[in-house]
Amino acid sequence: MSQQAHTLAKKHHATRILDAQSEEQVTTAIEDFKREFNVSWEPIGGQENNYGVVENQSSSPIGALNEIISNGIDAVLRRRYRERHGNRYDDSHEIDSYHTAADRLLDGTEELRLSQMVRKRADECHCPRLP
Repeated sequence: MSQQAHTLAKKHHATRILDAQSEEQVTTAIEDFKREFNVSWEPIGGQENNYGVVENQSSSPIGALNEIISNGIDAVLRRRYRERHGNRYDDSHEIDSYHTAADRLLDGTEELRLSQMVRKRADECHCPRLP
């Protein structure tokens, strides 16, 4: 199978999962993917009963969206910190909150881009707009 065909096949399976209307359709799509690509799935942390770990990630689309946005903001702040101070965190910089980090590390353009990213994500998932 060529790389392009391989990529298309993966996209096909991902689309089936995203478009699924029932748990049975998701399970079937995953089983088909496992068969086609000869993969096996292992429980998170090797624990068969890990419902609490998975459920705590986010059980609602709004929670999941919030997690994506928070992770994006965190990545931007970490990158800016590394650019200015290197890879090791130094307590003497006294960055102990998102607000402090934003004040000290962002130049203003990131805030605009993050705002645009939030609105784009909300539009993509048909989430209500935040004020």
